[in-house]
Amino acid sequence: MTVREDEVKEIISNTAAKTWKEWNMLINSYKNTYWHNNSEEGEAIARRLINAGKVSQPRTEGKGTHNISTGHWAEIDANEQGE
Repeated sequence: MTVREDEVKEIISNTAAKTWKEWNMLINSYKNTYWHNNSEEGEAIARRLINAGKVSQPRTEGKGTHNISTGHWAEIDANEQGE
């Protein structure tokens, strides 16, 4: 499934980065693993989503995280979208 960046409401991440130093370390790690095919684009997208406030990190609030064992994408209903 491909999702356009402008369609993303929120990324629920299992990360716990609280500072830009921690984000930078995480992003550099992801560039060498998950995003190795296009690391610069992966970084650019991640930074745009972080700056837009679209990356939620439940672990930084002492909460559990989304389990992707049933899939990577979670759909929201129209009521949650304010429609």
